Amino acid sequence: MITNHQYADAPLFNIDSTDKQILITVKDKADIIDNTLLNDDGIELIEALCEEEQLHFGSCVASQIKITMDVNAVAYSLEGMTIYVKMYLNGHTGTVLDIGTYVVDSDQKDSNTDNRIVTAYDALKAINEADVSSWYDTLLPNDNSTTTLKTMRDSFFSHFGITQDTVTLPNDAMPIKKTYVKPLNGATVIKDICEANGVFGHINRKGKFVYLNIVQNTTPLYPSDDLYPSNTLYPSDGFNRVMSMADSNGGYISGEFENYSVQKIDVLEILSEAGDVGQTIGSGANIYTIQDNALFFGMDATQLTLYGTRIFNAIKNATYTPYELEALGSPCYEVGDGIVCQTYNGIIKSYILRRTLSGIQALTDLYSAYGQATYTRDFGNIRSSIQALQNKANILTRDVDQTMSEIYNEQGVSRIAQNAQNITAEVTARGNADNALGLRIDGVTESLALYVKFGESYSGIEITKTKVHIKTGGTFQVDAGNLIITGNGDVTVKGHIEAESGKIGVLEIAADGLRLNSQPVLIQDAQNRLMVGNSTKTTAIYGSRLYLTGGHFTLDTGASGTTQIDGDVWLRDNVEIGASLTPKTLAYNGKNVYWQKLSDILNNANAYVLSDVAS
Repeated sequence: MITNHQYADAPLFNIDSTDKQILITVKDKADIIDNTLLNDDGIELIEALCEEEQLHFGSCVASQIKITMDVNAVAYSLEGMTIYVKMYLNGHTGTVLDIGTYVVDSDQKDSNTDNRIVTAYDALKAINEADVSSWYDTLLPNDNSTTTLKTMRDSFFSHFGITQDTVTLPNDAMPIKKTYVKPLNGATVIKDICEANGVFGHINRKGKFVYLNIVQNTTPLYPSDDLYPSNTLYPSDGFNRVMSMADSNGGYISGEFENYSVQKIDVLEILSEAGDVGQTIGSGANIYTIQDNALFFGMDATQLTLYGTRIFNAIKNATYTPYELEALGSPCYEVGDGIVCQTYNGIIKSYILRRTLSGIQALTDLYSAYGQATYTRDFGNIRSSIQALQNKANILTRDVDQTMSEIYNEQGVSRIAQNAQNITAEVTARGNADNALGLRIDGVTESLALYVKFGESYSGIEITKTKVHIKTGGTFQVDAGNLIITGNGDVTVKGHIEAESGKIGVLEIAADGLRLNSQPVLIQDAQNRLMVGNSTKTTAIYGSRLYLTGGHFTLDTGASGTTQIDGDVWLRDNVEIGASLTPKTLAYNGKNVYWQKLSDILNNANAYVLSDVAS
């Protein structure tokens, strides 16, 4: 409630004859838009602390104002401009009441009238929609950077040039780690800050961001009918607006009230996300749940209990009666104010969680607050925009078809999933699903797989009833008592190796024996011969003799000296004693040289040539 203004306690807004004037000015412009340029019902102000069907602490809802004015009120479009809206009563221009500061979102002509409809929002709209990733990286430049919640919120609003209400919040000293990833919007940050302190965020009429704690230590009362109505029967107990069905001076017009109250909170439960084991404070059946708030990611049970207890103390007495009520309008009352209404069935105590103020001369207010008698967990309403780099959670999810367990902290995530056909287990690096190791048992394909992957690198083994498949993008190593395979590819085998075929370098095991560079190599035949070559060109060692068939035989030491052949030499076709031998001497050591035929002798003047002679 606006308390520091002379209109606050005056009943002027409840009197129809009170003259009410609107003044609208445009930043950096000289134009003034007043009642003469406005439609009779030309102002509609919508404010809310929470727009959900169940009370959600931490909500930060932008206020909207819709203005219907003459199409020629100003000669330019107001879209994107800042406007200031004020009100004064009964000609007292020196005493104005701020309605608020807004940024025009749209300025459109009404196709059915000579009016233009201007829709504008307070600063919260721009804050909620802003990408604050760069601000966050400046505040916490490294993954191990830390700050406090107070420093964080001061820096946040300084980034937007918005003044905060001077207040100490319950968890201002709470340490903050880097727990968000890009993209990050302002709505996520400010909602988490407010939720972590059990308050709502709101821009007031002066353009200042305020933290609203609506909790009052009250219990709805239902007096007997014969005691009603007594204006002094129930004090306001700190509530701001008091009215009665039987007394129009209080501004009451009509209303509907639920026959139950939202009960006090017995237990606060803090979860990282749906299914998390989390931490609880308090005892009882009415449980309020905080989930997916990144400011709590990475905290252990002791920390969650400490900071959760402060939140619990701030919200535990929040009790009110859901309602919808129409009353004479007064801009002095704001969202977050308490409201007391004496009905014919008793007294109703509640809060203004949402209001629509409309009109100018005939101002009306529509107040409302919604909620169930007890809080329920809504695990389907997790804010998907939050992604954590650092948190700790132990999550167990079960249904009739599957059981899944997840545990994660700053370093990694482990998951085990089981259904009737499959079991999978995987451990991944935090923030990088490409780095993982896992196990998969698949009853459908009747296979078992074990794998490790790091980026593009993958190693794994798959076992089925018909095969074992080993795959790796790196090296394969074995270190056993009878077999060693090193990372370099060296193999040591203790035992017997049998192979029908294969290849080692240029040596190949083929059906017809060994091959060297695709040519047959006969290590030993039935006559104990070593042969190299094929059927037309063969070099053979047989006993003490060397056989050369179908080729050209050259002896050349490459230096001066004697080329000596010991033992019998059988020559077929050409024999050349190299020209580089000096002195040119061929010694036989008393042995025999046998030849059958020498033909096509190389014509070389510097070579020794043996002529045809009888054997």
